[in-house]
This record gives sequence, structure tokens and C-alpha cells, in this order.
Amino acid sequence: MGRKVIPKNKAQLLVYIDKKVLEDLRRLVKAKYDGMRGISWEVENALRNWIAMHMEGKEIKARRVNPAPRVFMVWRQVRDYIEGKYGKYLFYGEQVSRSRIVEAIKNVRGFDDRTVKKWLNAFIGSGILKPIAPEVFEVLW
Repeated sequence: MGRKVIPKNKAQLLVYIDKKVLEDLRRLVKAKYDGMRGISWEVENALRNWIAMHMEGKEIKARRVNPAPRVFMVWRQVRDYIEGKYGKYLFYGEQVSRSRIVEAIKNVRGFDDRTVKKWLNAFIGSGILKPIAPEVFEVLW
């Protein structure tokens, strides 16, 4: 088999993504193209769409990310813990007890009370959770 020729207008991009996202992408490409040959095409189009969402005319109008990527990453870990242990996915508008959030934070980030307080405040401050009662939160992300 000959050496693969890469067009001059193409560049390689090495990124690290969640394993589940990669599995889903591979399943999508396999279903659409009956193989993996379309993976670069799908990723490029996804990136083009994402960039277009941040454009006004020809200007990029990047807005501050809310929630911050690190906070959102930890939120996903907390959400996944709750889903795995209790079988309840936390959709937008769902209510969740403070005790479950605290348990999840302790299991994914650490048992120190300062750590729990830090992440609870980060989730509330980022608009991921909204307190609606003393021991109940509403999920906003």
C-alpha cells in the first residue's frame, strides 16, 4: 500500500476527548459511511459549526465561558456519579438533594469539607445549580 498523500490545505490536530464521546463519534461515522473514512470530515464539520456559532459576520465574538471548563468537567463527574449510583440522570430542571451532590463531590473530588464547599459554591456561582430549598437544588445545566 502506498504512502498517504495529505492535501496542502490540511493540518493534523491532536486532541484529547472523553472516551464516550469518541465511541459515539466512531459509531456515528460507521453508521453514516460504513467505515471510519469519514471521521476527519465529521470532526471538521463539527468544528466549522461550532466556530460559526461564535461569529457575527466575519468577526469572532467569543463570549466568556459559563460555566468555566474546569467547573463543568467536575460537574460532569458529579452528575455521572449520581447517574451511576442512583440511576437518575440530572436533566435541566431536575431537582436533586444537597446530600446527593455532597456525596458525589466527596467521591469524585475529596472528602474535605472545604473541598465540598468550594465545589458547591462553584456550581451555584456558575449557574449549574440553583438552590430552591435549604436541602434541594435545581439543575440548570
